[in-house]
This record gives sequence, structure tokens and C-alpha cells, in this order.
Amino acid sequence: MPTIATGALFVVAYLLVVRAIRYKRRDSFIEKERKHGMNYKVATSIVKDLSGKEFPFLFLKSLQLALFRTYAIPSISKLLLATGQLSKSDNAGKRYADTSILISEWLIQDLDEPRAMEAMARVNYLHGRYVNTIKQEDLLFTLALFILEPIRWIQKYGWRDLTQTEQNAIFAKWIEIGNRMAIKNLPESLDALIEWSDKYEEKNMIYTESNAKVGEYTIQLLLSTLPFFVRPYVTSVLLCLMDHRLRTAMGFEDPPKWLQSFAQNSILLGGVIVKYMFVPRASSIVQLAPLPETSDAPHTTKSRYNSPYAFGQQPWYVAPSLWQTFGVPGVMRLLVQGNPPGGKYKPEGYCIRQLGPLNLESKGEEEVEKNLQILRERVAAVSS
Repeated sequence: MPTIATGALFVVAYLLVVRAIRYKRRDSFIEKERKHGMNYKVATSIVKDLSGKEFPFLFLKSLQLALFRTYAIPSISKLLLATGQLSKSDNAGKRYADTSILISEWLIQDLDEPRAMEAMARVNYLHGRYVNTIKQEDLLFTLALFILEPIRWIQKYGWRDLTQTEQNAIFAKWIEIGNRMAIKNLPESLDALIEWSDKYEEKNMIYTESNAKVGEYTIQLLLSTLPFFVRPYVTSVLLCLMDHRLRTAMGFEDPPKWLQSFAQNSILLGGVIVKYMFVPRASSIVQLAPLPETSDAPHTTKSRYNSPYAFGQQPWYVAPSLWQTFGVPGVMRLLVQGNPPGGKYKPEGYCIRQLGPLNLESKGEEEVEKNLQILRERVAAVSS
């Protein structure tokens, strides 16, 4: 009996501790805005903790679905099919890896850091090659989704709602990214962005065959991290997490109402468990890739980084090791019939200035340097 009482007392004490410290990080964000206002530097520190500590699962999945949502716009899906970046297995895997790496370089460090600026300069070079093809409103819509989807997902499925401070931080961070990408007609407030995005979707998110093809390729890529026998079931769950407009524009049928309810309530249940039974995460789940030699080495234009993550069946930029071969990553790769690190997957790591399509790997050095100079001048002008 005393053992049961002691156990019950321990459980109650643990739950009380969880409750006492669960909201401290949220409150620190509010205090930070009160003291310093909201600029992109303050926003970066808040977004880093939101994505890596407070809501890591929802933040990651919302960004993946945000990118997926852009493929329901015919002008975007047609361009992706024309370039072959999603219609071929190796291209799709590398594009997903490179996009994830570039976004992480912006997301979890100050935008004025050398690596972040170089990643921005590289993206501006890649987009600049299609300056007469990519519509400004399509770029703005993509940016809008990176702001709005994390907010929507966390408000719907998170263990708590985002505060206005946190929403302001997500907006400020990505609007600064939009400015550095020279995207035009950026809205001045979150509400204005929501209004613009809704009108854009209503007008442009319509079904085309290119949407359906790109959607199919992307789902295959997302499911490549899972064993084959569970993929049909996970596909059904993914469809449950899409809204009717997106499914219609992609050519997917609406799943049964009961399945939609089950999938959504399962995520909500996870939030309840996190809220009441887990202490706040102390370290970020999202990390920048360190240099292969040492994480303390300075960044240079020729630095190479090994990815700490393997993207699906294709372990781009992952260094071969006993852990990668015989540890959990190796076992998971065996289950999904994936490929081991090495060979064409560049185990030597990635150079930020070479990210993008393979045919552009050794191109754009001069353009990237020009873009970097523009970014440096912008930072100097803002700081003065």
C-alpha cells in the first residue's frame, strides 16, 4: 500500500512540475518582445525555439505540407514538370534534400550569419534563372504558406495556441526572407497576408493534370521513409490532413469523414499528452549540419557539411559510418529498401554554393558572389 501511495504521489508531483514549467518558454517570448520589440533578429530566436523545441513535429510537417500545397497551383506544377525536378526519382530526392537544407539554414540561425546569407544568395541565383518564368505572385504565395501553414497547424493541432507574439515572430522572420529574395508587394501585416492568400487560392488553386502528377510524385517521395506495407494507410492519413480545396486541385478523392476525424483527433491526442505529461524539450530537435572535420571550424565558401538526416530512400550528403550501416538509420533504410550512404549521394557533404540541380552544381559562382554583396549592403544599410 505505501508503495502504491508513493507511486501516486510521485506521479502527481511530476504532473505538477510539468504544469509549472510548461509555459515558461512562451512567457519568455512575450517578455522578449516587450523589451526589444519585434524585428527579424528577435523573431529568429523565437522561431528557432518554436520549430526546434515547442512544436517540432507540427512545424516540420506544416512546412512540408506548405511546399506540397504550392504544387496545387498550375503555373508552379507545370514549371516543376518542365524542369524534371520532381518527375525523376533522383532529382526529386535531391531537390527535397536541398530545399530542406536551405530552409534550415535560414530558419534556425540569424539571417546575417555567413551560412544563412550564402544560402540566400544561392537561392536567389537559382530563382534568377527563371526570372521570366516564375511569377512574382507565385513566389509571394509560397512565402505566405511558409508563414501561414505553421500557424494554422499549431492553432489546430498544437498542445496550446500560438500567442500573438509568436505569430508576429513567424511573420517578421519570413517577411525579412521575402525582402532578401526581392519578392514584390509584400503585405505589411499578418491579417493582410491572410486576406491576400485566400483570394489568390480561390482564383488559382484549380485542378490540372500537372498538379496531379506532381502531387503523386511528391507523396511517393514523402512515403519513401516508410516500409511498403504501411504506405497505403499513411497515404489515406495524409489526405485526411489536406483540406477539400487542396484535394480537389490535386485530383484526390475526399477520404471518409470517420477517417478524417480519426486522423485529426489522433494528432490532437498527441498534443494533450505533450501538454500534461512531458516536460519542455531542453534541446532543439533541428540542428545545423556541422563541418565534417570539426563543428568549431569557421565557415568558408568551400566548406562542406554532412547532413545529420537521411531524406527518404536517398541518403544525400550522409557520411558512411557504422551507425549509419548497422544502427537505427541502417535498419530503417533496410525496411524501406533504401540505399546506403556513399556513391552518387555525395558522402563528402554539401557545399552551400553548389546546392540545387546537378547540372548547376558547378555554375553560378559569380552570380552568388554578386547576390552576397547585395545582401551585405542591405544588412549594412539596415544596421546604420
